[in-house]
Amino acid sequence: MPNPTLAKLQQQLREKFPTARHGLSPTASDARRPDFDLRNPDPFPRGGITEIVPTHPAAGLSLVVASIMAHESAHTPVPELALIDGRDQFDPASFSAEDCSKLLWLRCQTPEQAIRAADLILRDGNLPRVVLDLFAFSSSELGKIPNSSWHRIKQSIELNNSSLIALTPRALIPCALIRLSLSSHFALDQLSSTRPELIEQLQTIPVLLRKCAQ
Repeated sequence: MPNPTLAKLQQQLREKFPTARHGLSPTASDARRPDFDLRNPDPFPRGGITEIVPTHPAAGLSLVVASIMAHESAHTPVPELALIDGRDQFDPASFSAEDCSKLLWLRCQTPEQAIRAADLILRDGNLPRVVLDLFAFSSSELGKIPNSSWHRIKQSIELNNSSLIALTPRALIPCALIRLSLSSHFALDQLSSTRPELIEQLQTIPVLLRKCAQ
């Protein structure tokens, strides 16, 4: 038989916290909104971390970086986008010189180096957007990143109203504002497609949304 005391307690909690249904925050239901589109000029929210996790290796993670670069302005005196590249995942030869001029490219060989670079850049606050590519690192390597590092980065982002887009092989960041599941699937017969055509086919599912700290 159901415990009447537990049932009464649950009812009291539902009445006192009506938005705390299913263990989600009030804004968590918004994470499933269908209008999140990587093709928009600036889809990533300021003041928070967006984590992108591919569902499989052919989901098109490198196209995410290309889509961000495509919307960067070439008319700024200095780049406004930093790419912290873990283990040389970025291929500059596949981009034009003009595209590369929009980018500050930092090459790192360990997760510790990558996190340190992100921390320094975001604390400085002069670059509004930072892409942190951790996809090539193993789960055991990424597991050594302490949660305190992510929370410190989050505080810098909130202070400077910047944004961090982290590419990770699995759900990793405990304080992510949005976590996107990248579910596209690209086959060999699409090798002849242009990069803009492939970007049009990127599919993301927002699976987590937290409220920004004020």
